[in-house]
Amino acid sequence: MNTEKLLEVVDVSKVFSTEEVETFAVNKVNFHINRGEYLAISGPSGGGKSTILSILGLLDSPTEGEYFFKGKETSKLSRDELSTIRNQEIGFIFQSFNLIENMSVLDNVMLPLIYRPGAKKSAVKARAIQCLEQVGMAHRKNHSPTQLSGGQQQRVAVARAMVTNPSIIFADEPTGNLDSKSAETVMDLIKQQHQNGATVCIVTHDPRYTQDATRTIHFADGSLVS
Repeated sequence: MNTEKLLEVVDVSKVFSTEEVETFAVNKVNFHINRGEYLAISGPSGGGKSTILSILGLLDSPTEGEYFFKGKETSKLSRDELSTIRNQEIGFIFQSFNLIENMSVLDNVMLPLIYRPGAKKSAVKARAIQCLEQVGMAHRKNHSPTQLSGGQQQRVAVARAMVTNPSIIFADEPTGNLDSKSAETVMDLIKQQHQNGATVCIVTHDPRYTQDATRTIHFADGSLVS
């Protein structure tokens, strides 16, 4: 197995403060993800899983501790550098799909590539169609997301996550809004991305979906318990 660390968190905490109380959503957590790994983060709702995934995906920053992505300490990077990593290195699959409703399926999948310097629209379109074909949704490329079922929308979201050939795909409860058949289809697509060489990190509270992972870590009350 590849032991090259793709990312690492060291003593990372995330604190949400109000006037009365400080809440540790994540409390002094340490772990890493190796390149090519399929890591599942499991545990009960409210345990800190989605918070740590937001930090790993550079959608949020830790209150304390250090987060290294490809050896670079992310708090030392500029906003532009962080934005570039998010666009080029990270694919994200959300529980609520996060597709743009007034854009076609094809345009949604093309979006992460459109703003690349020197991007040619014909090449971007070809890559997006290729990804839609892989998830079985190319025949709906001109439809709006509102014309699709939840399972179909999530398959489009998988295509969007993989269109940039990211270093890592993060999936936050990707089956949370799906029926069991659609959930299996989506999890098979994520497993396929791992088999094709992608590094995958998935958050789930459903033990069925940790079985394909090469390693599982458990969160509870903001702490890493195993």
